[in-house]
Amino acid sequence: MKTISKLFSKNLALLIIILISTSYNEIKAQDKYAFATWHNGGTSSNDDAYYMIVSDPIKNWYTAMNEEERKEWETDFRISANKQVGYSIMGNYKTPIPEGGSYERFSSLSDCKEAIQRVVNKFKKDYSGRSKPVKIIYVNLNKY
Repeated sequence: MKTISKLFSKNLALLIIILISTSYNEIKAQDKYAFATWHNGGTSSNDDAYYMIVSDPIKNWYTAMNEEERKEWETDFRISANKQVGYSIMGNYKTPIPEGGSYERFSSLSDCKEAIQRVVNKFKKDYSGRSKPVKIIYVNLNKY
């Protein structure tokens, strides 16, 4: 009986130590960031410029927003883009595209902001010198 009680007290102490250590070492999921873009590519003769619409960084697209909120965000993107351009450049059927195909691509906000600048610079380089000017529209929807 003494042996059983010694074994139980040793295991109980070990169990308490494990529970305490796991409660202190909770691992928080790392935040992920992304941004979305859309551009007209100058395909319409009505377009007065090559437009690129760029969102601000979005934090935790899948964990922070439910499906309804994500659809609302896309609608807000279109509305803001159309308002800033001055006409309906993005119809209801057009959707912004996440950079690199994923809304949780970047592990830091600074990496995401650097990627936005790279994408904008590439768009300007690719479309400058053509028949229409290049215009960048920033859509700030405050989701980070």
